[in-house]
Amino acid sequence: MKPGDAVWVGPESPEWNAILTRIGHDIYHTAAYVALSARYEGGEPVGLLYEDCSGVFFVPLLLRSLTALGSPDLFDATSSYGYPGPIVVAADDDTAFVERAIAAILVSLERKGVVSLFVRMNPFVNIPQAPLRRFGTLVEHGHSVFIDLTEAPDELWQQIRKGHRQDIVRAAQAGVVVSMDWNALDDFIVLYQETMRRVGAASFYFFDDQYFRDLRTGLGSTVHLCVARVGEETAGAALFSESCGIVQYMFSATDDRYAHLAPSKSIIEYTRRWAAMRQNRLLHLGGGVGSMVDSLYRFKAGFGPRRASFRTWRVIISAERFRELVEVTPLRGDAPGGGAEGFFPPYRAATAAKRC
Repeated sequence: MKPGDAVWVGPESPEWNAILTRIGHDIYHTAAYVALSARYEGGEPVGLLYEDCSGVFFVPLLLRSLTALGSPDLFDATSSYGYPGPIVVAADDDTAFVERAIAAILVSLERKGVVSLFVRMNPFVNIPQAPLRRFGTLVEHGHSVFIDLTEAPDELWQQIRKGHRQDIVRAAQAGVVVSMDWNALDDFIVLYQETMRRVGAASFYFFDDQYFRDLRTGLGSTVHLCVARVGEETAGAALFSESCGIVQYMFSATDDRYAHLAPSKSIIEYTRRWAAMRQNRLLHLGGGVGSMVDSLYRFKAGFGPRRASFRTWRVIISAERFRELVEVTPLRGDAPGGGAEGFFPPYRAATAAKRC
C-alpha cells in the first residue's frame, strides 16, 4: 500500500477479520454480516481500509452497479442495513487523520467509478464530525434508545416506565418464562412473518426463512434468540447480536394470542440482565420506523432515558454523473429534488423501499 492509498478488502479475506481484532466494532462491521446483507440487499460486499502512522480507518460497504439505470461502468456505494458506519482507531479527536482517511477512500471510490456514497453511522462509534461535513452532508434523523449496562441493576429497573414494569411483573405471574434458546427458531420465523403482516410493515422487512437461518449460521455465537414461553407455547421471541460490549435488538415477533402479556417487554428486561452479566456495556434498542417518533419508539423509550443520535452521511463523488442520473430518473414524492433530507441517492428512490 502506497502512503495515502486506501485498500479494498473482500469479506473472504483474512485481513477483514484481522482489522476488526484491532478495532472496537459492532456486529454490522463483520464480514459475515456484510456478506449476508449483500445477498439479500444486492451489491458486492467490500471494505475500504486506510492506515498510516496515526491510526486505522475502516468502512464496510455494498458496491452496487448502475447498469439498470443505463450506466454499466458506474456504481454507487451504500451501507448494509443497520448501524455500520466507519470505525476508527486514532488519537482522540484526530481530525487531521480522519480527513486523510476520508480523502483517500473517496479517491479510491472515484477511481472505481462510484458516483455517490451513503453511510449509516453507528451511534456508538465516535468520529470527528468536521471531516464528515467537509466532504459530504451529515443528516440527523432522530434518536434511538439504549440502556447503559454499567449502571446498577436496581437503578436500571427503576428507570423503566412504571407501566412496563407492571406488565413484566404480571407476565411472570401469568407464567411467562424467558430464556435464550435457538430451539425456537422455527417458531420465531413464523411469528416474525405474522407480526410484519399485522403491523403493515414495508416489503423490505419481510425477510424470508432462509435469511434468519443464514444469520444464525453466518454470525454464530455473536447472535442470540431470546424466547418468551407460556407453557410449551412461544409467546414471543427476539434476535439480539453481541459484539465488543454492544448488544443490538435486531428483530422481534409476538404471537397475537399472547399480546395481552406483552412478551417483548419481558424479553428486553431478561436480555438487559443477561447482557449485563456477560459484561456488555450497552443494550441498543434502536428507534422508530424510519427514525420517527412513533409507537415503536415510544415502546422502546419506556425502558430508560438514554438516547443516541442516528445520522446518515451522504457524499456526491462525481457531481456530473450524479446530476445526469437524477435528470433521467423519476423522483419519488418524499425525495423532492434529492435534497439533503430526502431519499439518497434520489435516482434510486423510485425503486427503493422507504427506510433510513
